[in-house]
Amino acid sequence: MKRILLCPLFLIISLFAAEPTGEEILDKIIKHMNPENAKGIMEQTIITTTGEKRTFRYETYMANSGEKSLMRYLEPSRVKGNALLMTNYSDNIWMYNRRTGRVRKLASSAKNQKFEGSDFTYADMGSGESWKDEYTPIL
Repeated sequence: MKRILLCPLFLIISLFAAEPTGEEILDKIIKHMNPENAKGIMEQTIITTTGEKRTFRYETYMANSGEKSLMRYLEPSRVKGNALLMTNYSDNIWMYNRRTGRVRKLASSAKNQKFEGSDFTYADMGSGESWKDEYTPIL
């Protein structure tokens, strides 16, 4: 008899459970996008205004839930071996150029520039939880 009562009780409870708010959904998205540590290979295809496709492939490493990230280019050959290091959620950005062997720190204004000609900025690539400040989630 207990089994019969549990099922309807479970259904009643689930019907009255609160729907998640827009902010709760955004928090879950940010948590999934910024795990404590992560490693992966990413591919980004950009379609230019002339319709030309440019594809970049890179290794990415992330630590401290996105506070630090490193991207090392694998393709195309003209950028292979170049790297980008971002700390403090992209407040500090360093670029390594394989051809010159030099590391250069980008000016803080550069974080609002387009990343490889895409619609994303450098800040978008390493922004951590800044979405909370930039958007008002509504369900």
